[in-house]
Amino acid sequence: CVFYFVGSPADSALYQRLEMLSNGTGYIKLCKSMPRDELISFYQECDCIICASRDDPLPVVLTEMMILGKACICSEHTGTASYITDGVQGYLFKNEDVDALVQKICLCVDHPEKLETMGRASRNLYEEQFTTSVFERNLLNLVDAELEKEDKG
Repeated sequence: CVFYFVGSPADSALYQRLEMLSNGTGYIKLCKSMPRDELISFYQECDCIICASRDDPLPVVLTEMMILGKACICSEHTGTASYITDGVQGYLFKNEDVDALVQKICLCVDHPEKLETMGRASRNLYEEQFTTSVFERNLLNLVDAELEKEDKG
């Protein structure tokens, strides 16, 4: 496995620890930032995304990986988690439970053949829940429901 940590460091002490751990190893790579087109190309090369956010309403990175048909591992405190079925589009783990996250990573490592199937299911979930046409339909349904309430009221 090679683990890439992408983005600007929010915690400099943690970033320094990661830098120390990555020195001399080929399995931890740090990428502070990259242009959008490079980022999308980078995503395409990944097998799985891990989003360990403690609290994130709807991480864009997870949606982008779903567009590309990639499996996801995310904490239960991401908005995306409410759409993912554990073991179908990816894996969910209890927020801040490092051991649970390790278990999910190990499932991916021990059963890499499942990642492709999960990736297809992830893409299907994106098409069912996150496309512009789905958003438009849901918005119009809400507006229609409100208009009906006004007509009856």
